[in-house]
Amino acid sequence: MKRKFLPVVLLAALSLTACGINTAEAKPAEDPVATETPAAEAKPTELAPEAEIPESENANTTEEAVEEAYADYYKMIMDMKAGLEKGLEEPVLNGFALADAYMTIGENDVPGYLIKDLNGDGVDELIFGMNMKEIPEGEDAFDGVVYDVFTMVDGKMIQVVDGWARNRYYICSNGAIANEGSGGAAYTGYTYYDFDGKELKVRESYFTGYKDEAQTDWGWFYSDTEAWADDAKDVSEEEARQAIAAYTYEKQKYIPFADFNR
Repeated sequence: MKRKFLPVVLLAALSLTACGINTAEAKPAEDPVATETPAAEAKPTELAPEAEIPESENANTTEEAVEEAYADYYKMIMDMKAGLEKGLEEPVLNGFALADAYMTIGENDVPGYLIKDLNGDGVDELIFGMNMKEIPEGEDAFDGVVYDVFTMVDGKMIQVVDGWARNRYYICSNGAIANEGSGGAAYTGYTYYDFDGKELKVRESYFTGYKDEAQTDWGWFYSDTEAWADDAKDVSEEEARQAIAAYTYEKQKYIPFADFNR
């Protein structure tokens, strides 16, 4: 079976909480004649244990910790904003590959970012993608698309997803990360991944291609080990379409890079 393969690699709001001060009220005097109880014997007001650190200090400590933990994210966002303002000369930033779509930003395109925990492990991811001011008919696939995902591993930022126009990613309502890729009219792939906090693991993949060397027998294939797998199994188009339809995309609403002012 001869097929063309694609490299597929496949997108938070920070919660800052502060401890409050709980002040215990003074115990009321049991003697109905309050004036007969010396003031010196009144039980003093006691602070709850968490009140030993003022609320403002707790808030600052939490905020500073978050700033430090995700400093690489904020630098990446800031550099991306600056790069877009002057025009990116190549799809690379701080050593990371970016989608070539960032080099051809149109008037209808709104590139932006999100910081959110994708898999519930307590570590936020940095997501780069694109929204559209108005969605032309038939082009909704490019609204809310995920192009890049970064995460923190052992205090270091790594890239999890590196997409482009014909290799797009989406976040699904069932927790999967979907990838739509194409290598031409005969080659289209839909791969669904689970994110383990470090990398993407294939859940299932459906793609099209030729079944013979002469490229006369075209059809659908399925794999649960890798995208565009050589040992993929034949499936009917109906089976593939039903499986693909089970994944609903949650189109992301990004914060425009232009609005970043940290």
